[in-house]
Amino acid sequence: MDNFSAMFSVEAEQNVLGSLMFSETAWDEVCDLIAVADFVRHDHRMIFSAIEKLAADSKPRDAVTVSEKLIEFGEAEQAGGVKYLGELLKNTASSSNVKAYAEIVRDRAQLRRLTQAFKAGEADIENPELTLPEKVAMVTERLEGAMASLSTADGAKTAREAGRSWIDWLNDTFNAGSVITGVRTGFPSLDKAIRGLNKKHLLVLAARPSMGKTTLAVNFARNILKDGGSVFLATMEMSSDDVMNQMCAAHTGCSYEAIQEARLGDEAVAAATGAFASALRDWRLAIDDRGTQTVASIRRGVKRHMRLHGPCVVIVDYAQLIDEKSDNEVTRVGLISRGMKKIAQDFNIPVVLLSQLSRKCEERTDKRPLLSDLRGSGDIEQDASEVIFLYNDSVYNPNNAQGFTELIIAKNRHGKRGMVLPLLNQLDRARFVTPDTRDMQENWRGLPEPKEQSRRGAL
Repeated sequence: MDNFSAMFSVEAEQNVLGSLMFSETAWDEVCDLIAVADFVRHDHRMIFSAIEKLAADSKPRDAVTVSEKLIEFGEAEQAGGVKYLGELLKNTASSSNVKAYAEIVRDRAQLRRLTQAFKAGEADIENPELTLPEKVAMVTERLEGAMASLSTADGAKTAREAGRSWIDWLNDTFNAGSVITGVRTGFPSLDKAIRGLNKKHLLVLAARPSMGKTTLAVNFARNILKDGGSVFLATMEMSSDDVMNQMCAAHTGCSYEAIQEARLGDEAVAAATGAFASALRDWRLAIDDRGTQTVASIRRGVKRHMRLHGPCVVIVDYAQLIDEKSDNEVTRVGLISRGMKKIAQDFNIPVVLLSQLSRKCEERTDKRPLLSDLRGSGDIEQDASEVIFLYNDSVYNPNNAQGFTELIIAKNRHGKRGMVLPLLNQLDRARFVTPDTRDMQENWRGLPEPKEQSRRGAL
């Protein structure tokens, strides 16, 4: 058999079509396995399309009805007419093997697509008008498109499959001995509230400028890495050097300013940076600090990182800086939000997306953010499994210098929402820490004291 003939099976296609006209139940066995484009012969595509239309209309599918549908489409003669349909039925003794034949049709179609992608990729590589990065991007996109068709899983799970997956989850959670089912952020109160960073979840971390959302996200990354986890960080806000400076200060407790100024003449600073450099050698970290990034480029970076280091936590800083083309800002941010959610779902990993807030919150007396303050699109709120706001009252009220940042859990799809958790600011060392609540004042948030209600009935 030559290479070309190995990429299709006319006999398998004929058996599928004959079985679909032989038995009414055959359609249910193959409808999720194959599509019109999987058939190599044009007449077979037309016949399958007619059968598909009849099935969609809940009508019988036999040689007569299929022939009538082909006549309606104006394709009867091209498809071989009633005579060819009769031959297909005559050569089908049973429909019991229809699924096996359908899998052959599907597999050969996938092989053809993969071969076409490789050939097109070779042409891209040889194209002298393309730069090397353009060649890499085009070849990668072609191969990813072809590989996407190789999934053999049906879209929906049966009750048995869903139940088996659920039982496995219950056992894993029970054996772990903890309610925290996801990757730990390193902040125990937050991990308990949201059960860690969970697979397929999009967590949105939002704040107005100067609240420390980037610092907190970098703290998440450092804590995950030092516990043996894997992180892909896409930042359009900082350079990789800035990220390393923050991680070093947070990791060693050294002054962030001293690290930024590279005071290596100071023995303490030199020792701290050396210790941090040794620690990060084994960290499974990738940082993409290009100023222009798209959802597609972030997705490619995540896929590449996972090939090398397995499942990871993705952190993106921040949503409004991602370059996506659209007619308006609301639609643009919605595309970004859905793109990040799709990365979480498709790769079965947690994604942390940082986001700006609109200025609306600063127009209120109480400037603590609300879900309606999410900048650009309500789609962010819809797509997120968790939305967490950072708020530091001392930014607006310098007299309230208790040194705490509030983590406001505004949305928590699988847990309690409305919780407010305290973090102790140590921004001079580029970090937050969990405070000892026993040492905190009762009104640590700096909320205004309730006004004394006037007595009713007083004259």
